[in-house]
Amino acid sequence: MNVIQNMDPVGLQYILGIPKKIWSNLYIPMSRYGVAYTNHVESWNNVILKVNDLPIHVFIEELHRICSEISYTYREEAKMSQVRLMPWATDRCENRKFVADLLTCRVCTSRHNFQMISNGITDSLNIEDGTCSFHWWQTMGIPCEYGVRALDLANVDPTTHIFEYFANDTYKVVYKLIWVPIRGIVQWKILKTNQRVYAPIPTV
Repeated sequence: MNVIQNMDPVGLQYILGIPKKIWSNLYIPMSRYGVAYTNHVESWNNVILKVNDLPIHVFIEELHRICSEISYTYREEAKMSQVRLMPWATDRCENRKFVADLLTCRVCTSRHNFQMISNGITDSLNIEDGTCSFHWWQTMGIPCEYGVRALDLANVDPTTHIFEYFANDTYKVVYKLIWVPIRGIVQWKILKTNQRVYAPIPTV
């Protein structure tokens, strides 16, 4: 913020006038799924690290290629699958069962409310609402270890409590078209004398 203040005080005032929920986080007025915030950002950081030594015009084209590949892969996986959920979401839930079996659990107040104790830490859950006091379940959309354990005790399949975001039908819609995160090399002016890139040419 100090750098922005020194460079462009008017610009800083404009930024400060934008509600924090819009510019400080990717704002979603419901559960903020992993793919929509930290995990997604880290995934792209890993992609960029692989190509960041390339000249900028090659870098842009490589990002195009990688992004198209990712979109195609997700779309094809969703098309071929005959089950409700993406396979990796089901696997993630199944893997938690191994940890869940080690947790101490007791029913609390009703058949929907549970209390989990592990390493001296207590977590409260409501399996009907799909919520836990650590907010992991409602944030990520996949039951946490505590949730898996509670659902197992209630004889409920944990995969039925994975949010619709991870459903095949959702992926089919989201990845129906290839994602192109940048405008394309034809809109960038590249100098032949060096590989400096100017801003995209405005399109009407």
